[in-house]
Amino acid sequence: MDRTIPTVVRENARRSPDSTATISQGRTSTWGELDVASNRVANGLRNLGLEQGARVAFLGKNSDRWFEILFGTGKAGAVLVSVNWRLAAPELQFLLEDSESQILFVDGEFAPTVESIRAQLPLLLQIVVIDSELDDDGYVQWAAGLDTTDPELDSSPGDDAIQLYTSGTTGRPKGALVPHTYLFENFRLMATIKSEYWKWDPTESAVVTAPLFHIGGINWAFIGAIQGCPLVIMREFDPVVLLNLVSEYPVPALPLVTPMLQIFLNTPGVEEADFSSVRYVVYGASPIPPGLLRKALDVMGCGFVQMYGATESTIVTVLDADEHQLPPVPRMLSVGRPMDGVELVVLDPDGNELPTGEIGELAIKSPVLTTGYWHLPEATSEAFRGGWFHTGDAGYVDEAGYVFLKDRVKDTIISGGENVYPAEVENVLYDHPSVKEVAVVGVPDERWGEVPKAFIVLAPGSEIDEEELRAFAAEHLAKFKVPRHFSAVAALPRNASGKVLRRELRVPADV
Repeated sequence: MDRTIPTVVRENARRSPDSTATISQGRTSTWGELDVASNRVANGLRNLGLEQGARVAFLGKNSDRWFEILFGTGKAGAVLVSVNWRLAAPELQFLLEDSESQILFVDGEFAPTVESIRAQLPLLLQIVVIDSELDDDGYVQWAAGLDTTDPELDSSPGDDAIQLYTSGTTGRPKGALVPHTYLFENFRLMATIKSEYWKWDPTESAVVTAPLFHIGGINWAFIGAIQGCPLVIMREFDPVVLLNLVSEYPVPALPLVTPMLQIFLNTPGVEEADFSSVRYVVYGASPIPPGLLRKALDVMGCGFVQMYGATESTIVTVLDADEHQLPPVPRMLSVGRPMDGVELVVLDPDGNELPTGEIGELAIKSPVLTTGYWHLPEATSEAFRGGWFHTGDAGYVDEAGYVFLKDRVKDTIISGGENVYPAEVENVLYDHPSVKEVAVVGVPDERWGEVPKAFIVLAPGSEIDEEELRAFAAEHLAKFKVPRHFSAVAALPRNASGKVLRRELRVPADV
């Protein structure tokens, strides 16, 4: 198979044109229909004069339209910029400006936000509104009269296919460039773990639970698509909807980050549900607490597999199903061992490899890596210095090769599976007149795993007003980035060089 993304829909349409491809919002499409729909998108992009490598943005919740646009963008030789729909208007403006997107497909519920920044986006040639609940859906009208012939303007396998934004520690998001081969190599490596995890029958379904602006959601969908499985697309995570889907469709594996799993297991009716088709739950974002694993095993009765990775490197390590034991063995505090084909080392600040058991920054070499950051050559060089991709995570490797994360070098907060970078939140709060200094850290949260907490040194004569600060932050930040908690402090703890010691601000349970 030619290793470009459009090849997947072409081959499935050739082999099984009448087999189900997507199930979304009450619509069912076959692989033949998805192939034709993506041809229309490709020709619509060509009619606008988009050249090879042009950026096409999608802002919306999960749907079958995303797949039509993904495959269509690839057939036109363009690059899909999949945008986080939770972002605030200023954040969206930056991403659309930075990516130089020329056309934007946007869900109707987010169209007013886009209109509010439209004047600041001169490179945007056209906005197409998707609204499946309306008879005059702009997307349907836009695609209706377009040519259904495949223009076959694919890029090469190593060219950019998708651009995903990951927030930088300085507060500036970075566009990680995902080549076509990335998704194919990821599937190949995944299949080396244990074939029963990923070798699914075309009669089984891949349920897409994670957002399609995350590499996790995209990878999972691709694993199903490359095997010709129906993609059952959740618009957004809803535990009640997921419970119904698991009962209705044969689902061999469920992708759930740890906070999702916790919410799902608290859903009324979950203990009476039929999980007989589910062989594995694949989770990440954080290790699974023993109590949660015990409940999950009792209720679901399937295997559990933990994975650790990042947008830039997809899956790096795996903690196998047979290593999830109760009472928990020490290795359950790890994120597993590197996948076959992935090299992992622990480095000191000078780039020297550290011996077993010593903590440093995790760095990897893998066939599944981003090609760099859009328009950021210095950031790319820094991330790939010395021939290794530097993950920004600190940890160590034990004698058996298990990787243990000890801290996040960049102080990333993972809230409900979403990355929150303190500097980005701090930059917004610094603009509030009552804030003299601020530091943001993650604190434990029963529902979301972690949430942001802001420690504030108040300006003279000011008092802390949590509601006002929260509302101020919400004007500039996505909801999940807005601090849930605020504390006034006389001074921020700093080391001799003046750097804020975030570890001293975290509660004792945070490790």
